[in-house]
Amino acid sequence: SLDEERSKENFDSFQEAVEVLQKHVEIFNKRDFLLKKLETYDGKIIRPMLATLTLYSKIFLQQLLLESDMIEDKAFDYYFHKYFPKAFVARFDEKLSLHPLKKEIVALIVSNKIINATGSTFISDFDELGADKFLMKIKSYLILNRLFDATDARKLLFASDFTISTENQYRAFISIENSIAYALNSMIELDGEELNFTTILSYKGAVQNILEKVISNHSIKFRGLDVELNFFLNMIGHIKFIAEILKIEFSSTHTFHEVIEAFFCISKKLKIVDFVMALENKELTHPNDMIIKNQLDTIVRSITAKATKDLLDFKRKDELLSIALDNYFKEIDFDIEYFNILEDRSEGLSDISIAVNYLTVKISK
Repeated sequence: SLDEERSKENFDSFQEAVEVLQKHVEIFNKRDFLLKKLETYDGKIIRPMLATLTLYSKIFLQQLLLESDMIEDKAFDYYFHKYFPKAFVARFDEKLSLHPLKKEIVALIVSNKIINATGSTFISDFDELGADKFLMKIKSYLILNRLFDATDARKLLFASDFTISTENQYRAFISIENSIAYALNSMIELDGEELNFTTILSYKGAVQNILEKVISNHSIKFRGLDVELNFFLNMIGHIKFIAEILKIEFSSTHTFHEVIEAFFCISKKLKIVDFVMALENKELTHPNDMIIKNQLDTIVRSITAKATKDLLDFKRKDELLSIALDNYFKEIDFDIEYFNILEDRSEGLSDISIAVNYLTVKISK
């Protein structure tokens, strides 16, 4: 099970999920289910406990969705129709909309989809976010999942049982969810009107076209892997920044295509995706390392977003983006070769801090 693997790295989140269920699901009692203390074997939480957490996490999500009016939005008809055969929907679409259990069906489909993919830790930050923000998190997850065709990628992964190892499959599944989770932290900061299925999903073609240009070297290659899936697994590192791109587009006069093209032009030049992934993979040896790591991550995202805004304002009409970027770096006296050396030497958090400080000082001018 994927949650078994997740529990090795993120045990505390499972304990937090237990506390959320204890507090908000009336029929759940951690003592009755022997979940007062999560038991582990070989460093992983045992499956019977994980199964219970999965079940009640779905119940919790259903309960939350039924108490809100969010899923009454027409955009959620997409999930309602997933419950029925396509031919049935095509023939009885108008009558289906009057189904007396429509809301319950949508809540069931959505909760199953999310928890099956993310595991029970999806609910672990409910008390921290509060009900309204958490509903935004649910909506953001569904939008991101469709924007990047993550469901199709998972199907291809499931179908690759005999072509790649189980270990690599698990690693790929978890990478998908980690990348979406990373983007969620920023997505929930969008306001309700901006977090719109129709608007954001209309950018799907632009995202695909730009990333096909950006991703030239496939770093994740499993023998026998489908070409489409291989592209997706290399794309997920870029998924993380979609919220920053959306924020710029919503707050400026530039089109989404202009913003995403400029963002990833800068990202590619500065190797931001590789930089952030390297930061994520750094081993933490000091109690304050996690705080420093999160701060550095936040700074890198915000500085890259600022550089994108500045580049769009700096670029002259009809000027090639690559030329505009070179001229922008000259304007702010940014030494790209020196920055690349700092990146390459970044073995620990202190080394990464030096590179981030240089980036911040130059771009914040």
